[in-house]
Amino acid sequence: KLASRYDPFSIVAWQNFAGVFMFLPLAVVFDFESIVQVKPDFRLISSILLLSVFASSLAFVFFAIATRELGVSRSAVFTNFIPAFTAVFSWLIIGEHIGWAKIGGIVMVVLGVFLAQVTGQRMRMRFRNA
Repeated sequence: KLASRYDPFSIVAWQNFAGVFMFLPLAVVFDFESIVQVKPDFRLISSILLLSVFASSLAFVFFAIATRELGVSRSAVFTNFIPAFTAVFSWLIIGEHIGWAKIGGIVMVVLGVFLAQVTGQRMRMRFRNA
C-alpha cells in the first residue's frame, strides 16, 4: 500500500533516516573499538558512498517502483534473482570463479522463477474463466 500511496524516493529516504537512528547506536556500542581504529581514506569513503547510493538507496527505490507496477507477489518472486545476478556480476567485475555448484544454483533460481510465473499465469487464467 505504501508503494502506491507515496513516492518511492520518499519511502526510501524515511527508511534510511529511521535506519540511521536504529543501527548507528548499536554499531557504536558493539564496534566502538573497531570504528575508532579506522583511518578514513578515499577508497573507504568512496566505497561507503557507492554502497549507500546504489545498494541501499537506488535498489530499494527500484524495488518500490516494481512493487507499485507489478504488485507485491510478482515483485517478490523476482527478488530471488538477486543471488544469481550477484554471482554473474562478481564473475564479470572481479573475476570470481563460478563452479558447477553456483551454475546449478543459478539454473535452479531461473527455473523456479520461470515456474512460478507460468504457474501463476495459469492460475489467473483459471480464475478468470471460472
